[in-house]
Amino acid sequence: MKVNDKVWVLQSDIDNDCYVAGRVVGFTPKRIKVLNLTRDDCYKDESNAIGNYKANSVKLRDEILECDTK
Repeated sequence: MKVNDKVWVLQSDIDNDCYVAGRVVGFTPKRIKVLNLTRDDCYKDESNAIGNYKANSVKLRDEILECDTK
């Protein structure tokens, strides 16, 4: 996995099967920094929608979604 990869991110606070679209923006020693593309406010100030996720909560995706083109 690398910066700018398109990913699915597990939102376990909602449901254990709830994944949302995201884009990798960086890494910490233990986490992957992901921009949540489903949040409306991420296009105003991206820092509001960046989260740090465990590697097992992030998986690569091949699909091109509408949110990828904004």
